[in-house]
Amino acid sequence: MVDPHSRASVNVTLDEQLLPRLAACVGATTSLTAYRRVDLSRRELTPQDISLVEQAIQAAVEDTAAELQLCRFRPQPSVLISLVLRENARLGDEGVAAVVDQLLLRTPLHLQGLSLAAVGAGDAGVARLAAALGDPSRRISLLSLDLSNNLLGRGACVALANFLAAPAANLTDLNLSQNPIADDGACELARGLMSNISLETLNLGYARIGTMGVRTFAACVAMQTGLRQLSLTGNRLRAADGALAAQLLLSSGVGLSHLNLSEMDIGPATANAIAAVLSREQAWPTPPPDFASFSRVGQTLLDAPNASQYPPQGLALKHLRLERVMLGDGSALARALRSPYCQLEKLWLSGNGLQDDTAYALATSICCSVCQLLLLHLANNRFRAIGLLTLLDSVHSGSKLEDLFIGGNLLSSEECDKLSERARLKGPLPRLHTATMLQN
Repeated sequence: MVDPHSRASVNVTLDEQLLPRLAACVGATTSLTAYRRVDLSRRELTPQDISLVEQAIQAAVEDTAAELQLCRFRPQPSVLISLVLRENARLGDEGVAAVVDQLLLRTPLHLQGLSLAAVGAGDAGVARLAAALGDPSRRISLLSLDLSNNLLGRGACVALANFLAAPAANLTDLNLSQNPIADDGACELARGLMSNISLETLNLGYARIGTMGVRTFAACVAMQTGLRQLSLTGNRLRAADGALAAQLLLSSGVGLSHLNLSEMDIGPATANAIAAVLSREQAWPTPPPDFASFSRVGQTLLDAPNASQYPPQGLALKHLRLERVMLGDGSALARALRSPYCQLEKLWLSGNGLQDDTAYALATSICCSVCQLLLLHLANNRFRAIGLLTLLDSVHSGSKLEDLFIGGNLLSSEECDKLSERARLKGPLPRLHTATMLQN
């Protein structure tokens, strides 16, 4: 009889591939991607403090590995880091270069995002960063880059353009808003985008870009197949040139889905041009004779094969922001919503001084069966209760509109209450928003 209190001592060597094979047998995953956010924003960091970056990344990797050890089959971890260093204004170019040096110590490195917003960076620091990102031997993968609210000019845009044109570039999101990149910088970025297929979102808001930069950039986007979301809000496009720029932007081979042209005095002509493209009433615009003189990028665009034959699409645009742009009465945009070619789902028209005639035109379009609009933002205009009531009543059971923003118009509190009650009686949709706060 075996003594139940006896113990056997056996040396066993487990096959290292046992767990992966068992995982394959039961269909369990053998690798797992973990996302970690390393937030060092607003720490008043200096270039001498950047060793904290390496320590924070290492801690995130170790924590992830420890967590995955608790998984039954212990999948191999792949850690995607989002590194946030925003609002450390004392970093400057020296600090950005120090961050790059720390990242290079961890290659190969996969970054979901890198935020260097408001860190006092200039052209030299961003050039150092772009060179490291574009060098395939360095093996740093980055998907989202935020460089907003810095001191970037043409030099930084040259470096970023070279990076975007590099085969190793896989950046999908780039934010350069609130930088003085001006026309020269925008033209350089256009050059880089012509060879890039990865970038999907680009923010160039409040970047002091004027007519030359916007029109050259717009022509580039018209031949770039990857970009989906573009913001040019708050730049210096003149009303006389807005129409051509808008046509170029919307007439791309695949097309933008999100476009923000807010806070520029682009006027009614631009709104009419956008409406014409959305409803496919406008042919592909011919570049003006002086377009080649804008920059060497302009000449490259004119020399491209079939440069004037890109078809007007306008079909991909889903979100359009035209806030505070002096667009006139907006009737052309209202008519475009009735076109079967227009696929707009969200439209922002706040702060344009629109009046009841526009509300009547919009009401006619919203009740049309082909209208795809889900959100309509009409805050801070000059609508009265009668116009908004007509617009609200046009939403019937077959309409798609879900959200209607009307705050900041010529309404008393009693009239707002009556409109809210009318919306409630109509059912759960559309949701009526009477606050003046703008909605993203």
